Amino acid sequence: MSDVINELIVGWIGAVLGWLAFKGWHLYRERFSRDLVKFTYFRVIRMRFRERGDSPYYHRQHHTIDGEIEPVYDETWSLNSIQSRVPELLHPVQLTSSGVVDAMQVLPTLDKDADNHPHSRNAAGIAGFSHHEKCTNLTAVGTLVNGLQKNEQWWFGTTAQYEGQTLILVVDFSSLPFERGIVHGIHSVLERNRSVMTKAGLESDWFEDQLGNDIFYLKFTNAQKGDVIKF
Repeated sequence: MSDVINELIVGWIGAVLGWLAFKGWHLYRERFSRDLVKFTYFRVIRMRFRERGDSPYYHRQHHTIDGEIEPVYDETWSLNSIQSRVPELLHPVQLTSSGVVDAMQVLPTLDKDADNHPHSRNAAGIAGFSHHEKCTNLTAVGTLVNGLQKNEQWWFGTTAQYEGQTLILVVDFSSLPFERGIVHGIHSVLERNRSVMTKAGLESDWFEDQLGNDIFYLKFTNAQKGDVIKF
C-alpha cells in the first residue's frame, strides 16, 4: 500500500514540476521573444494629375532637401515603424516614393541621440533611418510628393526585413477632398522573390479588411525575409 502511495506522490510531483517547467518556458518565450512587427501607414490627402492639366495644390519647400521647391499634385503622409518586444539593433527602415520623400525620424526620441534628419538619401525618393544602439521601436514619418503621377506608380507596399516578421499595412484615402470616394479596384498582392504569389493556403497568416470605401487594412504574419505586401 505504501508503494502505491509513494508512486502516486512521485507522479503528482512530476506532473507539478512538468507544469511549472511548461509555464516557465512559456513566460520566458513571451518575455524574451523579439516578436518583430512592422507597421506601415499611408494617408493620401491630395490627388491631382500633371498630365491631365490639373493645377498644383501648392509649391512645397522640402524640409530635408535644401533649395528644392516643387509643385505638389499629389501628397501622401506616411509612417514606417519596426517594433520589437526586447531591445535590439534594428534593421534600418526606409520611406520611398517614385516622387520625392520629405521625412524625418521620430523614434527613438531625440534625447537618445537620434537624428531629426535622414541618415541616408541616395536619391530624392529614398530616405533611410537607423539607430546605433539597441531599441524597441524605430519609426520615421514623412510626406511623399508626386509619387502617384503615373499608372504604374499606383501602389503602396511594405517589405519584411526579418524571417517570421508580422507586416501590417494600412492605406487611407479618407482625407481626399472629394464629396465621394473616387478610388476603386483596390486589391492586395503578396510578392516573393519578385514574383506574385497565390494567397491560397495563407488563411491563418493573411488578414484583410476594409473600413468603408476609403481605408484598407492588411496583416500578414510569419512573412519570409524579403516578402512584399501591396495594395
